[in-house]
Amino acid sequence: MAQRQPQSRALRALWFVARALVSQRSLIFRPSRREVGTPADLQLDFEAISLVLSRGERLRAWWIPASADATLILLPGRRSNISCELAAIRYFHSLPCNVLAVDYPGFGISEGRPSEEGCYAAALAAWQYLTRERGAAPEEIVLYGRSLGAVVAAWLAARVECCGLIFHGGFSSVPDLARKYFPTWIVTLLCQTRLDARDFLSKCRCPVLFLHAREDRVILLEGIANLMSFAATPKQLVLVDGDHWGAEWTSSPEARECIRALFTHSPAAKP
Repeated sequence: MAQRQPQSRALRALWFVARALVSQRSLIFRPSRREVGTPADLQLDFEAISLVLSRGERLRAWWIPASADATLILLPGRRSNISCELAAIRYFHSLPCNVLAVDYPGFGISEGRPSEEGCYAAALAAWQYLTRERGAAPEEIVLYGRSLGAVVAAWLAARVECCGLIFHGGFSSVPDLARKYFPTWIVTLLCQTRLDARDFLSKCRCPVLFLHAREDRVILLEGIANLMSFAATPKQLVLVDGDHWGAEWTSSPEARECIRALFTHSPAAKP
């Protein structure tokens, strides 16, 4: 009996580790399959397109043209899909700028399973579509992401030369979020998804505009100053009304002015 007890504890520990490894993806990525609407509901012309990843997965994307050279890539949050971002699409289109909104694998009607790598692949596919098929100039493309999308947009900004990055309500990293609920040793042992915005921001060569809601209870305002310190390029913080998911930010005159100004910057030259 005494010998079985340590074995039993070891088996329970192994079961806990295995369950955590299997379930953490579903805890981090909570994609919505709910379809809220399309840009047509806003009386906006748009083209529904498919972006095909190297693994063969087809991702749903929308191209919403405007009478402008400027273009914005829109990357949604972890609990939504691009049909939930109609307010943001209308807002950016009115600046004016062209908008390319893309879903990650497993989000909306896109094929595949949600994953960190899949999010990055979706962002890169959007960039390649714009620059190769639409002929968009990199210096006229701004990257926008909210929550999870902010981190994914920062990942892309660290790898391409773009006009600017709008980091809206983003977090520092998944391990940092996990440490609020679990001991550090558990996070170190089990957390495989990184999504490390600090690393990405430190490698950005474009101006970064941080948007953050004053009433955000998901990503607290207190941590933004530390996160901003990792961005070595020109940066600015604009506080907006609302919470983590609301659309109140679209009514901020300061945010609108700063976003428009972002499109006037050119990417820094590589050394």
